[in-house]
Amino acid sequence: MSVRLHLIAISSLLAVVGGATSATADQTGVASIHEWRRFGDKTCFVDHTHEGSGSGSSQKAAMGEAIDSWQQFTALEYGTDWGSYARSINKTANCSQASGGFSCHVESIPCMSGSGGRPVRRSRR
Repeated sequence: MSVRLHLIAISSLLAVVGGATSATADQTGVASIHEWRRFGDKTCFVDHTHEGSGSGSSQKAAMGEAIDSWQQFTALEYGTDWGSYARSINKTANCSQASGGFSCHVESIPCMSGSGGRPVRRSRR
């Protein structure tokens, strides 16, 4: 699904959900459409990844922009509790050098600390 279509779907879902938030966590309510599992001291989606892309004059700058992109979109969709790339799992990152600089792409599964005050759904696997 393209990012634009993904944003449209999320906007529609948020309108239905009404932007509901938990009193104990900064969440949009959209995370509940995914299956969660506990991994140590954090809770992660079972098999749903997010992506981010960036470009810059150096590989470090491009990677920073890609991570910022991942975090901003994830926080917009699920709330800032889910929007930490550092806390995410199953990370992949690819960078390439092109004329004028570098471009990087990251992908990982969003996680949040603890269980967010809600019971974690069991995996169907």
